[in-house]
Amino acid sequence: MYDKVVVGGTFDTIHKGHRSLLSTALKAGKFVWIGLTSDSFAKTKKIYKPRPYAMRKKQLEKFFGGNVTRVRITPLNDPYGESSTAKCVGAIVVSEETEPIAKKINEIRAKRKLKSLNVIVVPIEYGEDLKRIACERIRRGLIDGEGRRLKPILLAVGTTNPSKHKGLAKGAGKYFRKFEIRGMKVRSLVSGQPFNAETMRGAVNRAINAYGRIRGASFGVGLESGVFISEGKGYDTMCCCVFDGSERHFGFSMGFEIPDSIMLDLEKGRTLSEIFGKLAGQPDIGKKKGAIGYLSEYRLKREEMAEQAFSCAMIPFVKRRLY
Repeated sequence: MYDKVVVGGTFDTIHKGHRSLLSTALKAGKFVWIGLTSDSFAKTKKIYKPRPYAMRKKQLEKFFGGNVTRVRITPLNDPYGESSTAKCVGAIVVSEETEPIAKKINEIRAKRKLKSLNVIVVPIEYGEDLKRIACERIRRGLIDGEGRRLKPILLAVGTTNPSKHKGLAKGAGKYFRKFEIRGMKVRSLVSGQPFNAETMRGAVNRAINAYGRIRGASFGVGLESGVFISEGKGYDTMCCCVFDGSERHFGFSMGFEIPDSIMLDLEKGRTLSEIFGKLAGQPDIGKKKGAIGYLSEYRLKREEMAEQAFSCAMIPFVKRRLY
């Protein structure tokens, strides 16, 4: 335990992440010095209008309850505040997101020949929609202070293919309590029959285009089937890209070997959907059971490929700290 620790923030709505940050500060220091963003500074760093300083300060005091005597709250008018000059502080408590500010504070302190602050980093808290719990999202009515989703999660999908939508719905049901799927036709910007890395590019383009065109989307989803070549053989699989506005991650489905005779047709410019649609007598086979359905004599379905690919693409959002 340090004699004094410092922590800073706007604390517009005290949510689960804030409680973790402030509780860590109380455990780490006998005395906690809080730099509370002033109203003028808050206007320069927030995309929404926070509550007035006096209201936010009162909210903090209520949170600390009987421990409020161990706390001092002062206005913060710049990113570094008095923590860059104070001699009596031993540590600074920050979230993973604000850790770079703590490093900058220590650089300033070093130039002033002051002892570096020990940096205590608190993990970011994520809501049930797998996105960071933030005041801005609470104020928009998307989540509550515990990260519970108040509105359905909107998945913007770069396709209107019903078999992909069915699989996506099954995959989304594994991750989300409430969700809505909204599909639209977008340009994949790849060939009709993608090969190898081109398949991933198509999935990315679909995900980003759908996310940008559907207002309020939580995630953009792109599903692209393609052929991957290995040791002279072709294998069909489905690639999924999930985009959350800043990060994108990929997942893949089960795959199956393509007959050599059909690979020759693909090399001539035909697509799997065209070839198997003709073999099965179903011109729109890609929107139904797919080539995998025909080849497996309907033991397997194309929608299962979409379910698997999406489910795997969501893994990095679940285990963000490993990725």
